[in-house]
Amino acid sequence: MNNWNWDISSTDYLERTIKRCKENKILLPTFNQLKHPNTIPIEIQEKLKKIGLQEVHPLNLFRINWNNNHTDGSFNSALLSVHSIAILPEEMSNERFEWLKEIGSEVYATPGCESNVKEIYDKCHELEAESDEYLVFNQFD
Repeated sequence: MNNWNWDISSTDYLERTIKRCKENKILLPTFNQLKHPNTIPIEIQEKLKKIGLQEVHPLNLFRINWNNNHTDGSFNSALLSVHSIAILPEEMSNERFEWLKEIGSEVYATPGCESNVKEIYDKCHELEAESDEYLVFNQFD
């Protein structure tokens, strides 16, 4: 995290995100809490015990770095009421596809399995070429 670029490229996006979080009563974890889950307040840890791992619940944001189920933007988009698009290999589990659809993601399946990353990039570039409404967050950068 020492090499992370902490510059804010758009204060407008930041302000709208903060506003949306306040409106939806979303408590955001600190970077320290994500890096060191033992620093999460006990009351939040207790509440997390009653919240399903696949549940679109704001407190699941506290699990984002230590529970691989919620590391994607679709989960964040569902919480923030933002349209999301998920592109994943067709050989991923049906449960994953169904969960993404249930939370409102537009889902695209690309040929192959998890090692077929090129096909995912190709679909991203195809969608970007169609419209400037697509903003691709690359989890591999």
